[in-house]
Parts: sequence; structure tokens; C-alpha cells
Amino acid sequence: MQKLKVLGVNKADVEFAAKVLCRVFSGSASVDSLGPDTSGKGLYTAFVSYMSMYEADYEPGYKAHTRPALTPCNHILALNPELSNPENLKALTAGLEGGGWLVLNVPETSSGAQPETPSRAPSEGPIDFDRFAGYRLAFIDAGSVAASVGSTHSGDANEFCRYEAVAMLGALSRVLGEPSLAEIKRFLADDLDMDRKQSGTMDDCEVALKLVQGGYDRVIIHGFVPRAMSYGKLS
Repeated sequence: MQKLKVLGVNKADVEFAAKVLCRVFSGSASVDSLGPDTSGKGLYTAFVSYMSMYEADYEPGYKAHTRPALTPCNHILALNPELSNPENLKALTAGLEGGGWLVLNVPETSSGAQPETPSRAPSEGPIDFDRFAGYRLAFIDAGSVAASVGSTHSGDANEFCRYEAVAMLGALSRVLGEPSLAEIKRFLADDLDMDRKQSGTMDDCEVALKLVQGGYDRVIIHGFVPRAMSYGKLS
């Protein structure tokens, strides 16, 4: 069994992402835990266990980053850009096995252009590749994907964060090769309308489908970051 850690600043978004993943993995999947992260930084964590169809490919070659006191995981999905800031690095990578995937939400900074977004805590960039040595790295500007489908019109920061979370699910699908993009879209199309009626969020399934497709299309897969090698900045 593989274990994926979903990390975010909003409990509702972490719970939403974990719920979707449990429904769309091809094998058996379950949420082992959901609640405040142990870092004390006000973050929330969900651990999703699933049977990978690529089980042999995802076995890490070493355990250098696993600390016995922490819940180990094979991969981490970070929903919010704040999580890639230097001060959150320990909380971000806690328990991640060496060679595991880190899928990050990283705003574009090289062009100096920032999408218009509702008020929220800024992330710091660019990011040092060296901070992620020993892991496999993929990143996407989920805020840009969210802005491209018009999610900033309401000016609701919570809604914007949910839109980013949906885009991150598409990015994860492409990075891991599972769950399939088709399964995520099927879940969103079939079940999201009922979820909206219950929670009052994500009022347009078409928007959700565009978000998950955008995350899939625009994620940048860097791959393994070797130790003791400088790649400069990630932006």
C-alpha cells in the first residue's frame, strides 16, 4: 500500500481532496487520518492509503527522510503556495520517504506577473531546488489555473483556495499516473453537484472540469533532485 499526504491551510479543502482521491484510485483506498498537522503551524493533513498499480516503481530506495516519530508517506500533495515557503519546509516534508514525489503549488515569479487573486498570505519565491534534494519534484502555479477560469470574480479567498485544490488534483494525476484524469473528471461530473448543494461551494461542474484539466496540462515535472548539486532557483 502507498500513503499520500495531503497538506493544506484549510481543513475543508484537505478533506475535499482526500474524499475525491479515495473515490478515484483504481484500487482500494481509505483516509487513515484527517486533522491538524503536528507542526503547530495551523496546517491540516490527511493521509490517504491506496493500492498503487505501479507499486514496484514507487518503492523508495532508501529511508533517509523518514523520522520514526512521524507518519511516513510515499508522496505529498501540497495544496497551497504558502507551504513552499522556507519556514514551512520541515512541516511540508515531514515523514516523506526518500525518492518520494512532492507536488507543489508554486506561483510563477520569473516574469514578475502575478494573477489577480483574492487577498491571502503571499508565498515566497523563487525556491531553491537544493531544499528538496533527495525527493522527486513537480510544481504548478495552481493560482494561475484558477484565475484563468474566472474564479476570482467573487473575491472569495476560500473559494479561490478550493479552485486551487481541484487544479492540484489534476497535477497529481499526471505526476503519479494515477488516479486517472478520466476518473477524477467522472467523479466531479457525477458527484460534485450533490456536494455543492451540501457545502455551498464549487457551483459549476464545468469550471471544476476545466480546473482539473488545467492542472493536468500545466504541471511541470522536474523529477529527482540529486543531493549536493545546485540547480539554482525554481520559479
